[in-house]
Amino acid sequence: MQGLSLLADIGGTNARFALAESPDTAPHDAHAATISGVRILPCADYPSLEAAAEAYLALEAPGARPKQAAIALAGPVTGDRIRMTNLPWEFSIEGVRRSLSLDRLEVVNDFTAVALSIPVLNTDDRVQVGDGAPVAGAPIAVLGPGSGLGVSSLIPRKRSDGQPGWTALATEGGHVTMAPVNDRESAILAVLRKQFDHVSAERVLSGPGLVKLYEAVCLA
Repeated sequence: MQGLSLLADIGGTNARFALAESPDTAPHDAHAATISGVRILPCADYPSLEAAAEAYLALEAPGARPKQAAIALAGPVTGDRIRMTNLPWEFSIEGVRRSLSLDRLEVVNDFTAVALSIPVLNTDDRVQVGDGAPVAGAPIAVLGPGSGLGVSSLIPRKRSDGQPGWTALATEGGHVTMAPVNDRESAILAVLRKQFDHVSAERVLSGPGLVKLYEAVCLA
């Protein structure tokens, strides 16, 4: 086997970890990798990403340390310094790489990672919501409420080998201003504006946002 890789999806509430191992015959083929050791750890139980990762590795890989890792996280990735949006974790990517004794560490926004997974989904992975039909080759929007509101999109492109491909856009679209479309929504947002300086889409379209939305509807 080619060796172990650590995979992680870090949200505002939970840290999801797994291990990936690729065969020697296809070391760079993600589809050939074997995924194992999936665990969900509450972020609140750990003071840092490194602490959560070490706790996971102690459980799932005590005798075989991975030498590379890929981490998707809920927050902007614009340089070496990372500050989580809905979690009080702040760290240096290079610092985490050294701390975990990794040769390679890749960090991306969580919904960039989600968007990149869309082209490999098959019909069994999809559920039709609403009317209409998808248009082949058109841009794809990706939305997901959790502790926050993840937003990304896929833009079609032609790869260097001439085959069709996709580019995933890293965005913080959940923080755009929530716009009312009628008087009722304006009244609800007026209640929320008394609590927050900025009422973003994430303030209402998320797990915590549903509670705030319910309270605002009761008062509006």
